[in-house]
Amino acid sequence: MSLTNYDPYWITEWNKMIRDMDRSLGRVFSDIKNIEAFPVVDVTDVGKEVVVHAELPGISKENIKVELLGDMLTISGHGSENKDYETASGWIRERRCGSFTRRLPIPRGVDVDKVETKFEDGLLELRIPRSEGAEPVVKKIDVQ
Repeated sequence: MSLTNYDPYWITEWNKMIRDMDRSLGRVFSDIKNIEAFPVVDVTDVGKEVVVHAELPGISKENIKVELLGDMLTISGHGSENKDYETASGWIRERRCGSFTRRLPIPRGVDVDKVETKFEDGLLELRIPRSEGAEPVVKKIDVQ
């Protein structure tokens, strides 16, 4: 058995480096996770209509675009967010901006001319009624 010198300075510096890397990588990966999950969308076929809910927090309805082409629904938009806060060492200003696009298959046989929309508190709701024999057309939908 051999003896080695114990150097507490080296261990302390090593631990600081590991902690700093963990913080930095944690921020990077949490941002990536948030980007991948945006926006959260639920599509439910309730018989007489298809109901779509999309969570769009921080996005204004003017920045949301909804299109329906045949059996493909596209929800896209963009937004930005600014945060200012004070810390013990000074002010921090964070800016975030970006855009998103989600394409979702919708069951065939929906009536694109009778789509109802509602946007409230960051939640977009689309109600797409069924209509047998509806022709696939591109229809721009105004968000209400």
